[in-house]
Amino acid sequence: MRGRQTVMPIKKKKEALFIVGVVIYLIVLIINSIKLAPGSREFPSVIIGAAFVIIVLKFLTYIFPRLKFIDPSGSMASLQKRVKKSQDGEPDDSVIPQAVFKPGAFIIWLATFPLGAYLIGFLPAIFSWLFLFLMLLAKVRLRMAIIICAGMFLAVYLMFIYTLEIRFPPGILF
Repeated sequence: MRGRQTVMPIKKKKEALFIVGVVIYLIVLIINSIKLAPGSREFPSVIIGAAFVIIVLKFLTYIFPRLKFIDPSGSMASLQKRVKKSQDGEPDDSVIPQAVFKPGAFIIWLATFPLGAYLIGFLPAIFSWLFLFLMLLAKVRLRMAIIICAGMFLAVYLMFIYTLEIRFPPGILF
């Protein structure tokens, strides 16, 4: 009698193949960043390190399904449309779809970003438009939107302003 074999679903196979492609791309980045000056290697190193951490977390969730709470893509669940099916196959009204893609609104949001960067400055525009995207288009709760924006601000500040000493262009209003 054969032991039970678990078959990886097609979706997970596609994700795994995509991740392998990303790993190959990161290896190419590592090889190319060796040629850079020591100060110029900091930015690619941060991106490569963060990507490898995300990849390791994703593969851990494949190996140990009980660790799905550390899945980096699982935190994006509020940006995906989810409908729970009840036992008889009808959609369950207790689970409301979190986000519905609105192409027109997204194009307007994207097209107005350069105007915002011109008026209020590049850095404030990034966070204002991110906050607006999270609240209006992605339908993320206020607390989560504030946490995401604060985390992004901290990451951008530490990486670009503090470490790389890059000054973003100011706006004409501020």
